[in-house]
Amino acid sequence: MGRLLTFASSFTWANAGGNSDMASIQPASNYPCRLRKVIVAQSTEIAEAQEEDFRLRLARLGATFTVGSGGAAVTVRGAKEAGATTGAPTVRMNDTTIATTSGTDETIEEWGWNVRSTPLVMEWSSEDAPDCHNGAGLVLQSPGTPTDDITAQLTITVEID
Repeated sequence: MGRLLTFASSFTWANAGGNSDMASIQPASNYPCRLRKVIVAQSTEIAEAQEEDFRLRLARLGATFTVGSGGAAVTVRGAKEAGATTGAPTVRMNDTTIATTSGTDETIEEWGWNVRSTPLVMEWSSEDAPDCHNGAGLVLQSPGTPTDDITAQLTITVEID
């Protein structure tokens, strides 16, 4: 098993746009990575009269992967040992435009999420984890927008070799 790195962020998931990338993972050169865990939560739709359901899509984007824009890169958390972040992927969250690729756009998994069922936890063993290599990326997308702004929390755990 490789090193596990965790990235976390809280952000406003706005109703002002269309499809969005909740997170994108772009591996560092020569450091393939695997997505081991995703936790999606929200803290503003509690006791909301209009609960919302969302489709979430995990995709692998092949060669010439270009991240979306509007969000920000997230710093790895809890890496205290020297060299712990060597080979860390670039993880971005809350991009309001979606990532693109000139290669294959492969849907790995899709889920439905009702915001009252929070948090939504997806976890994979090292053997079953979605992976990506040089030039490719993994993207957690929300094809659609919330009815009103939602304060979302997202935590991602990535394994690197």
